[in-house]
Amino acid sequence: MSFLFPVFLLGTLAAAIPIVLHLFRRDNARRVAFSDIRFLIGAPVVHAQRRRLRELLLLALRLVALLMLVFAFARPYFDANGTLELPVTVVALDRSFSMSGRGVFDRARGLARAAVTNAPADHLVGVIAFDDIAEVLFEPSRDRVAAAETMALIRPEFGATQYGIAVDAAVDLVGSREGKLVVITDLQRSGWDIGGSRAGPTNLAVEVHDVDSVGNNLAVLSV
Repeated sequence: MSFLFPVFLLGTLAAAIPIVLHLFRRDNARRVAFSDIRFLIGAPVVHAQRRRLRELLLLALRLVALLMLVFAFARPYFDANGTLELPVTVVALDRSFSMSGRGVFDRARGLARAAVTNAPADHLVGVIAFDDIAEVLFEPSRDRVAAAETMALIRPEFGATQYGIAVDAAVDLVGSREGKLVVITDLQRSGWDIGGSRAGPTNLAVEVHDVDSVGNNLAVLSV
């Protein structure tokens, strides 16, 4: 078993906190003097041994819950086929509204298929379509034919371009492995203004392919 984000395993050190609290906890009940013990007749008797057992079970449950949370963030996986350690090329195809010009998206699909075909031989290939949201259409795989065929399913949408969203999705696919992100887009300048939270991951090289639009890049400024 391996982990996509092993750095989160440092959180297992937090398991010492409930153990320390359990060992150093002291009962600080205030002592009350009784003049007569007849009022205690019929009071439930709590055996100390049973109480300690319940406390140990509660401690064990707390530790298990904490460790499960840590392992969930570390994202464990079993690599039966030996592919999850391989580097990844992610092809991100811009499907924003600006890509809907005549012939533009057909050229974009061609560039995306070529990016899949020309990916390094030792890389897995994944496909992302993005505008103001990113959608993983093909998980990283050796099957490049299927990855290229995925391009036919992508159509221009009405969303705006947000490159940060595509980078975030690619980082999630690549994880801690070495990777390459190939972005097929018409280079909308506003796409860098909003969206996305991560910048410049050191394990992810970025390559941009510009789809040359026919005519000028036009926008309606007012109506």
